Amino acid sequence: MKKNNLVTFVFCEPTLHSFLERIYDVILKINATLLLSHGIRRNREAIIVIKDLSKALVLKGKHIRNYRPDFQSASGLILKVLLRGDEGRGLKTIPLQTLLTDVSKKQQYIVKEGRHVEIPSKIASANAVVLFPSTLKFKCLNLTNNYFYITIPGIERLREHQIATILNIELDGMVNT
Repeated sequence: MKKNNLVTFVFCEPTLHSFLERIYDVILKINATLLLSHGIRRNREAIIVIKDLSKALVLKGKHIRNYRPDFQSASGLILKVLLRGDEGRGLKTIPLQTLLTDVSKKQQYIVKEGRHVEIPSKIASANAVVLFPSTLKFKCLNLTNNYFYITIPGIERLREHQIATILNIELDGMVNT
């Protein structure tokens, strides 16, 4: 995988209420997507779709500033954007229709159960969007049939931030191949 290729992880919350109720899990997903032990993954985006608002919260690793992994800092930053509209280049909300248009232009991958971790090599050749199980469960995006599968064993026992961590480890390994 080329270091410059952008990989976008898309998660979903069905309502603003569930988003706020589960904000700790949302922050874990964002942290697993964007953070390294020593910084931020510049070639990752985390998108949280809030279905009932028809909006998506977008965090761009390339542009995000002042993001801290602790709950208070991260939740404060996210809530400022959602509730007050304090947006920046690295953290903003976009209409769901805009997200659908952007996603349709990229290779789409769906994470599903498999015997072992398997990521198609095609993910290395272009910008990719990885749709997590919540995206399918809550039907947040109207998908076409133009997608590939990423398989992970025991996926039903894993939380989405754990899946994101596994994918990042595998994708980082693909950089050197």
